[in-house]
Amino acid sequence: MIKTKLIIHIKKYLNSLLIKYFLKKKNYKSIARLFYLNLVKVKNIQSPSKKKIKRIIVFYKNGGAEDLEEGYKNKKNYNLEFYYLPRHLLKFIYVFFVSEKKISDYYTRSSSKKVFQQKKLYITCLEIIFEELNRIFKFEGLVSFNIFYYAEKNLDEVCKKIKKKYIILHKESVGAPIEEIHFKNLYKKYNSPSRADLITVYSEAEKSKLLETNIAKKYQVRNIGCPRLDYLFRLKNNQNNDKNIIFYLIQTKRGKNAKLYDNKIINIQKLQNETIKYIYNFSKKYPDYKFILKSKHGVKIDLDLKKIPSNCIIIKDGVGHKLMRKANIIITFNSTVIFEAIAAKKNLIIPFFNLNFQKCKKSIFNLSNTNYYAQSKNEFYKFLKDSSRIKKKFSNNEMRLLTYYLGNTDGKSGERLIKAINKVLLR
Repeated sequence: MIKTKLIIHIKKYLNSLLIKYFLKKKNYKSIARLFYLNLVKVKNIQSPSKKKIKRIIVFYKNGGAEDLEEGYKNKKNYNLEFYYLPRHLLKFIYVFFVSEKKISDYYTRSSSKKVFQQKKLYITCLEIIFEELNRIFKFEGLVSFNIFYYAEKNLDEVCKKIKKKYIILHKESVGAPIEEIHFKNLYKKYNSPSRADLITVYSEAEKSKLLETNIAKKYQVRNIGCPRLDYLFRLKNNQNNDKNIIFYLIQTKRGKNAKLYDNKIINIQKLQNETIKYIYNFSKKYPDYKFILKSKHGVKIDLDLKKIPSNCIIIKDGVGHKLMRKANIIITFNSTVIFEAIAAKKNLIIPFFNLNFQKCKKSIFNLSNTNYYAQSKNEFYKFLKDSSRIKKKFSNNEMRLLTYYLGNTDGKSGERLIKAINKVLLR
């Protein structure tokens, strides 16, 4: 694992050096060849035929790639081949041309005439690169996973110029009430409309947000739900997993653009530390229970690794939802993991120690059900010991939550994804 990460970092560093060199020489066609060398075929998506293959280049992003691969899993893909290209290649080029003070996702509208002109040069450079790449590696279109990635925002214009299709599998879901207000203002104030041929979204709420802020037109947007949720619908709970528990560590840095948590109301780091402390104490008392602590980017872990009980492990890498097959009990706080656990029919515990619902309601998902919340240490331990029951069907409230937040109640979002992509690429 360490060796693989080292190779990735070395490759990324060499790419940055070569791109800077070629940009200074205005040798954009050599960058196209570098792009070609960085292409990796998506092995999990197989084409049934070698005839009339259409190639699609995908700018890799973890959750989005999971959506794409889950969507096409064990399904006919109509002679499409997908190739991943690292997103950082575009970022290296973008920062070479654009000298904006604040370069950030979700702030993609030019802040001055100077920046506007710099972005025109960036777009012209990309046109040359992708035209040359198409000459040596004919492709049908590009795929991104967010409308508002700063280095990818202008790909819609590039694709229009070189007559290729541009698809955005927008992987953002609905947030807490305070986030929804903030992001609606952010979309409208700091971003311009997208010219993508297709924008897929997880929910009607996200679709409405894009339309109301004029980021997209109705004909561009398809609500398909969250495809990676399909995997969770297929999971079958196993009694052997009754004492296997996963705690998805809390993303303390969430809300970078919106002040999501007021420390006087919700001290996230304190909540996380308390939860870990209670898990450690419980695991020592009940060694037959097994705990996985799943971390991710934006999670701060204040742990003494030497004091971790033998029946607890920390996992930092990999996609979190795939771990759910190993447990029947899921612990999480204010994360889409809540809805993933519901889809997988897992027993859900939300740490809510000494918090006030009324004071917190603007900063947390509206679940309309307090049965998930453990409001004290004793209640938390009770939930851990009593959560061995296996669910067989969704409640009406769970159906509402899955519909509103991730738009998938039937495990068929992948099929809807394929239909949407095929309509654009195969017409």
